[in-house]
Amino acid sequence: NRFITARVMLIFDGACGFCTWAAQWVQRLDRYGHVAIVPFQKPNAPEQVGLTREQCEKAAWAVESDGTRYRGAAAIYAALAWALGCPWLLHIYRLPLIDHLEMFSIFVSPPVENGFPAWFPIVNNIQRNANN
Repeated sequence: NRFITARVMLIFDGACGFCTWAAQWVQRLDRYGHVAIVPFQKPNAPEQVGLTREQCEKAAWAVESDGTRYRGAAAIYAALAWALGCPWLLHIYRLPLIDHLEMFSIFVSPPVENGFPAWFPIVNNIQRNANN
């Protein structure tokens, strides 16, 4: 169980190409082994950290080992901060201006669906492994 040694668990939608890409990006940056990357479709993953499947269907979550939770973009930011070995970056994210810039970027960013061939749902791998 990697969460025992990780500082934060990032729970994301493994059926979403963009979510999978973002999670893999965080994982590549995690040189310290601080982040456990887990799709919520993995059996008992949400319940392991006190979340429900319904919560995980609506947003990504990062749960620190002390129980602190981050939802949505904040979850990716938290996972990234831990992956870089700079958890103090979370103090910057909590500034009101940063929160507003995040919301603005959501509205001005073009929607992306099938733009990048490297983005693939990880849930297919989980289902394949479960069948073997």
